[in-house]
Amino acid sequence: MKKKNLIFLAMISLTLYSCEIFDNGPNEKAYYWFGAEKIALKVNYKKQFILVENVENETELKQVLGGLCDISRIDVFGEIIRDSTLESRNIHFAKIRSNCYNRLSAIEEVYYVGPYFKLKDMDLGLGYSFSVYLKSAQDSVLLDSMVALTNVRINKEGKLESMPLLYTIACSKESDGNALEMANYFYETGFFEFSEPDFVDGYKLN
Repeated sequence: MKKKNLIFLAMISLTLYSCEIFDNGPNEKAYYWFGAEKIALKVNYKKQFILVENVENETELKQVLGGLCDISRIDVFGEIIRDSTLESRNIHFAKIRSNCYNRLSAIEEVYYVGPYFKLKDMDLGLGYSFSVYLKSAQDSVLLDSMVALTNVRINKEGKLESMPLLYTIACSKESDGNALEMANYFYETGFFEFSEPDFVDGYKLN
């Protein structure tokens, strides 16, 4: 009964949270939790980390995105490995510079979109996953319910035998938020020890 009550509270919390957070706009400030410390971020919507499906190279990527986006640069294009949530999908990642953050998700081949963030003199790209640490092994039932509730998936390849309470959760554009938003939501429910987004970069701005 206690678990059912917690799940019900999580559903109410998600509804309220989504009204406030998930419709991000340009220049909006953001934050993430590093343990129990709240770290402020400034959104850089001119750079994006994206996952694309059935796109094999940079030339195809430009063709796929070109109809809706003005891409000034593709910094990196590569293949995603060791992720059970992608199953047999042909997924690649790219780090791009464009003016169309809010339009990328409308493109059929785009699987996930994450912005970049400015933190002091660093540029942080938001990956598609986040880490959740349970307070106890029994909380795995609650985690499974919240994963289903928010349209995210547990990456079984990310499990470490030495840290059985640590889970890696993957997002897509069908999820209820990007990896930062979902990490914040999971932590702010109070049900978990910590929840932190995975950043793909950390280098000085250029």
